[in-house]
Amino acid sequence: MGSLEISRQALALIALVCGLWLAIGLWATLRASRHTRGARQIEVDALRSRALLEAGPAMPLLIHADGSLEAPQRLAHALGLALPPSRLEGLSGGEGALTEEDGETFASLVQASVATGGPFTMRARARSSARLLRIQGGPAPAGYPPRSVLAWFTDATEAEEQMGALRDDGVRLTSALDALSALVEAAPFPMWHRGPDL
Repeated sequence: MGSLEISRQALALIALVCGLWLAIGLWATLRASRHTRGARQIEVDALRSRALLEAGPAMPLLIHADGSLEAPQRLAHALGLALPPSRLEGLSGGEGALTEEDGETFASLVQASVATGGPFTMRARARSSARLLRIQGGPAPAGYPPRSVLAWFTDATEAEEQMGALRDDGVRLTSALDALSALVEAAPFPMWHRGPDL
């Protein structure tokens, strides 16, 4: 027998250790593969959710407790700004996106929502355009910093124009009905109205 003779027990132990390392490596590879697939699915879901959010009519504005803002570029364009404002004060005042009165009302509603935890709704005009915005807000959902407020801006210009046209039609029809009623009352002979039941 030679000087480098390895016993059968030592070979069996080396084979066992190598097999164990191979099994651990295989297990780690499979686990990493599952985690990678899970991470890819989360990324796909996040991209789909973002696409849905960007396609929707409402635009979010997150107001942190310190007055800093997070908003998408789309909201900046709707407000007539090149970039979203970084502070709550940037929504009103000199170069603000909202009229001064609407900006002050919005700021006070945000403060009230922080204090009470309640929702709010308001309408506001964009300073640099004829847009009318409907703003709904309230405390930000779980996962956001405490005392944060989430506000959703929706362009309500077309809906308001339609409501204005309907109000005008209602006024016109009411005055026409009043004129017809006055004509019937002033007629020198009796008139009856026959209903659906004759």
